Amino acid sequence: MKKSLFYSLVINFLLIGSCNHKEVQLNENTLIKIPVSGLDNQVFEDKFEINRIIALDFCDACIIGEVHKILIDDSGFYVLDKTITKSIKKFDWNGTLLFNISESGEGLGKYILPFDMELDKNRLFVLDVNQRKILFFNAVNGQFDNEQRIGDFQALTFAHLDNNTFAYHLDGRELGPDLHYLGQIAALGGGKSTAKWVLDFGNTDYMTAEQEFTRGEKGLLFAKSMNDTVYQVEASGFIPKYVFDFGDKRISDDIKKADMMEAMQRIMTDWPHFHWGRVFENSNQVFFLWSGNQGQRNLSYYDKVTGVTYLLEGDSFYPKNIVYVDDQRLIAFISPEEYMESDLKGVVKEYRNPVLVSYTFKSK
Repeated sequence: MKKSLFYSLVINFLLIGSCNHKEVQLNENTLIKIPVSGLDNQVFEDKFEINRIIALDFCDACIIGEVHKILIDDSGFYVLDKTITKSIKKFDWNGTLLFNISESGEGLGKYILPFDMELDKNRLFVLDVNQRKILFFNAVNGQFDNEQRIGDFQALTFAHLDNNTFAYHLDGRELGPDLHYLGQIAALGGGKSTAKWVLDFGNTDYMTAEQEFTRGEKGLLFAKSMNDTVYQVEASGFIPKYVFDFGDKRISDDIKKADMMEAMQRIMTDWPHFHWGRVFENSNQVFFLWSGNQGQRNLSYYDKVTGVTYLLEGDSFYPKNIVYVDDQRLIAFISPEEYMESDLKGVVKEYRNPVLVSYTFKSK
């Protein structure tokens, strides 16, 4: 694997609050197994065709340092850059900047870092893990509305469920190398959590997957780093739905229990296979990123009808950073560096910010 891939991982060290938990036994016999070995290849261009290209504005207020998450609604795109510009920017479907939230600081209406964001109709939620609160912004104009405390626990990512109830991925890094429940559902205001799910080694949170919570027409999914299970998330809990079967290349528990430096050394020596996040589902397919031979970053999809998993390949460059999938289209973003290497070079004049590409599924 290219070493730069692992050096680009987001490594965060945070204090962790302790909470009571309710054990939930997972029965892998009920899971849908997704095979990720001996895959059939499919050319990306044979399955998709470009429907639209959206170059995001570039200006002083528009600059995006690094994309950590993109959410989409009918009015445009919400782009989270949590570490460089510490901002959330909204662009319309033409790429025009609509607003820029950059309220870094302490106190009411401010965050230390915008660790994650969520969208629900006209409300934009921002998670500040340092101050253990969620900030509420108007999703139309970006104005701050209010904020509420999440409780006495440390979260890495989150998703809105209903009313004041959220699902959280708890930060297991300071819980130690043993098994812990890292999935939690809780109401705002400092109330006790309703339960915990997602049993895994605490040290696995030294590595973060790309976009752990994803939404689609089939509901809300959760997939964390170095965990082969994909969960459907509902108010009742994290329900195991899919499991990736990497065979004898599956990442071992010894690596998952190791400290950060040892784990990274083992990964870059043994090259185990594991999913890399961005698990999106529509009626017929499950799309996902995964780390393969020599750590190559692969994009695959599982066909629910045939039970076959395909490795997508390109006759030329094709995007792997999926941000949205439904039954008609797939939307992905391309970084400025990737754009320079792609066949799209010259299609748009301004590409110093990410370029979003909307694809439609080709008829069989």
